Amino acid sequence: MIRKPWTAALVLALLLSPSCRPGKVLLTPVPERVESLEGYASLSVGREGESIRSKFSFLLIPVDRGQIEVSNFLAGTVGRMIFTGETAYFVVPSRRVFWAGAEEEAIDRFLGFPLTLAEVVHMISGRWPVSTGGWVLHTGRGGRVVSGSREELAFRVEDFVPGTRLPRKIEFSHPTSRGRLTILRIGFNATPPDAAFSLEFRNRFQKKTWDEILELIHAPN
Repeated sequence: MIRKPWTAALVLALLLSPSCRPGKVLLTPVPERVESLEGYASLSVGREGESIRSKFSFLLIPVDRGQIEVSNFLAGTVGRMIFTGETAYFVVPSRRVFWAGAEEEAIDRFLGFPLTLAEVVHMISGRWPVSTGGWVLHTGRGGRVVSGSREELAFRVEDFVPGTRLPRKIEFSHPTSRGRLTILRIGFNATPPDAAFSLEFRNRFQKKTWDEILELIHAPN
């Protein structure tokens, strides 16, 4: 298989390009084997009496490596989440700080409920393993997963990318959070940039607790 380089910057450029029609979600054909997913999405989350809308680019490599760069997150801050398989990081370049914690905790900060990165990949790709890890899944036409639940968390696919099993809009609900994830662009099996999962920032930025990062973000410049 020939793998093409596909950086987050290129995804964003395609998103903004006049030649890229608004309805075109797929950037590459859907392969038989997914080695990576890269794209752009919007997220609307309601929790603790507030509503947060953001957009983010993502690069996900099954099952436990990934990078998510999100705008308008935590008082409009641009941040980057890096998942290494052992530890997850949330980096705030403008404040030169970072937080480190468990994978599920990082996703909980982002979505409002804990998930593994592998579960995020399953939801976005529409491909679930035979062993679902406690998830109860419901399928529809063509074997597409249309909804699922595990304990107090539930999701429902509102729309699919035409002609595929790929979810386009996913609605989720949990006692502490509810919202919608919309895939705007998605491509597969790109060659990740060498710097995609670099942890070099640990040598230049200060490590902070989550509460300390919140204090910095909300403090006047």
